[in-house]
Amino acid sequence: MLCAAHATALCGPSTTFRLNSNCTNYTTVRPHFRFTIRDLLWLTLVVALALGWSLEHRERQHRDKLFGIQKGRLDAIRSVLERNPDVTATLLHSSQGAFDQSK
Repeated sequence: MLCAAHATALCGPSTTFRLNSNCTNYTTVRPHFRFTIRDLLWLTLVVALALGWSLEHRERQHRDKLFGIQKGRLDAIRSVLERNPDVTATLLHSSQGAFDQSK
């Protein structure tokens, strides 16, 4: 049977002791929240992975939204150019002249 002083020396200062009902033996009462560095590192890893996934998911959604807007604009321009072939020829001719001037 250990006394409280010897039990504290063996179990560490963060352990508290309580006498049993018969007042002869000490029982240890350990703190509920006792984490090791390994536990905290695992928690940090899990939180970092979740945060990284969340940020990447948001960025992808934003990119897809912008892509949809640009695709809609290009489809509108394409439909106008297909309905008006003379505008298409004029645009191609004027842009060709711009390229020729730069040489």
